[in-house]
Amino acid sequence: MTTAAEGFVGLRPQGFDFLRELRDNNDPAWVKPRKAPYEAEVLAPG
Repeated sequence: MTTAAEGFVGLRPQGFDFLRELRDNNDPAWVKPRKAPYEAEVLAPG
């Protein structure tokens, strides 16, 4: 049986950097212009 967790290789350092910045700037005005890095570094690795 294969689970989703077996295919996940983890986030790159840039993904963790994005999440740290998001923690400090959790505001739509900050997030909207950073949609591309979010998709590439946080969503894509999954």
